[in-house]
Amino acid sequence: MAAALAVVVTIGGSLGGAAAGAPTPVTAAHLSSLNVALDCALPATSTPPAGAGSSRHPLSFGVTDSHPTRATLPLLRTLQGGLRRLGVHDYTGPTRSAAYLRTVYPRLHRLSRRGYPVTLDVGIGNTNGAAPSRRRFVRFVRHIVRHDGGWLYAIELTNEPDVPSPTTSDGANTAVIGDLVDGVVAAKSLARRLHLRLRVGFNVAYDYGADSIFWARLALQATPEFRRDVDWVGLHTYPNLLSADTPVNGSVEVLERLAMATTRSCMAAIGLSPAVPIEITEVGYPTTRGPTEYAAQRDYWQRVIATVAHDGPAYGVGGLFVFLLQDAPTTAAVASGYGVFDQHGHSKPARLLLTRLFQRYGCAGAAGTCR
Repeated sequence: MAAALAVVVTIGGSLGGAAAGAPTPVTAAHLSSLNVALDCALPATSTPPAGAGSSRHPLSFGVTDSHPTRATLPLLRTLQGGLRRLGVHDYTGPTRSAAYLRTVYPRLHRLSRRGYPVTLDVGIGNTNGAAPSRRRFVRFVRHIVRHDGGWLYAIELTNEPDVPSPTTSDGANTAVIGDLVDGVVAAKSLARRLHLRLRVGFNVAYDYGADSIFWARLALQATPEFRRDVDWVGLHTYPNLLSADTPVNGSVEVLERLAMATTRSCMAAIGLSPAVPIEITEVGYPTTRGPTEYAAQRDYWQRVIATVAHDGPAYGVGGLFVFLLQDAPTTAAVASGYGVFDQHGHSKPARLLLTRLFQRYGCAGAAGTCR
C-alpha cells in the first residue's frame, strides 16, 4: 500500500494553530471548514518557467463543437488549414436525452473515421435537484468505454468538478470527488481488459485560486489505482468566468501561465506522475456584443496560443482545444458568442488568425509529431 499523502492546508487563514510553515495533514474534520485549501496554488508571476521556448514541441490542437451538424465538417476543414490533425471535443452524460445520443454519437463517429480524433467529456449532468447516483454514472462510463472506446481518442470524466454551478458544471454535487475517482478507475480497468488505447482523464476549471478546496478533497479520496489510471488532465482557462471579466492585455499571458503552473503543482501535490500531460480542453473569448468584440477575441487568441506554445511544454502541456467552433442561439450567457465562426458559418477574424497559428505551432505537413 502506498504511503498516505501528506497535504498542507490553510484553515481559517492560518495553519490551524501550527507554527508558520509547518505542514498540517488534511483530515476529514478539516474538510468541515469552508476555508480549507490545498497549498499548491502559486503566486502570480509574469516570469516564464525555466526552459520555456528552449526547444520546439508542436502542440496538438482541437476545437469544441457541442452540437455537431452536417455543417461541422466543412467548418473543421476551414479551421484546420494546413494542420496535420485537428481534434474534436464534445460532451455527454447519463442525463442527456436519447434523441441527443442518437444524433450526436453517429456524427462524432463519422468525424473520427475522417481523421478527427474525438475527445468526449463524460459529465454527471443536471439531475434537477435529485442526488446523482454514482452507480448510474459509473455504469454510463462503462457503457461509453464498451461501445465507443474503440473509436474515441480520449475521455475526461466529470465536467469541472471544482466549479459549484448546478447548471454548467458538476462541482455542485457534493459526492463528485468519489464519482470522479470511481469513474476513472472503472473506465481504465475496462479499457485495459478490452485492449483499448483509450486515454482516460478528468478536467478542472482554473479560476485563479477558487479551486483549491477541490484539490484538497481529491488528495483525501484519490486511491493508488486512481493515480495509476489517470492518463491526462484537462484544464479550462477561460477569461475569469467565475469572478470577473478579464481585460485583453498583458494579464492574459500572466494568468494563462499561472493556470498551467498551478495545475501542474496541484497534480504533483496529489501524487500524479510528472509524465501525466495536461491538455487545455476549454479556453475561449466571448463576443456576446457582436462584431464590436471581434478584435478583442482575435487579440485574446494571439496572446493565449503564443503563451501556451512558448511556456506550455515546460509545464507538460501538450495540446489545446478552441472553445467554440460556431456560435449558436443559446440562453446560457456563459456559452454565447465564443465561436470562431458566427451562427451563419462566416469566419470571424479570430478564425483566420487561429488557422495561421495552428500552422505555426502545430503539427503541419510532414514535420513534427501529432496525436
